[in-house]
Amino acid sequence: MDRQIEDRIRARAHELWEADGRPEGRDLDHWRQAVEEVAAEGPAAGEGGEEEHGQIVAPTPPQGQ
Repeated sequence: MDRQIEDRIRARAHELWEADGRPEGRDLDHWRQAVEEVAAEGPAAGEGGEEEHGQIVAPTPPQGQ
């Protein structure tokens, strides 16, 4: 997976977690929602390079944090 996409997912999941009141035990819910949102956005503006086609495969969310 492209590191930039993973970073976008991680940042969005964190935003969702904070907006939800920082609940414990909901990390996977926020991660999945972030994956869906980033996939719907498509490539970020200004990333350049070749356009990727296909589905985003979600990285595994961080464990034990």
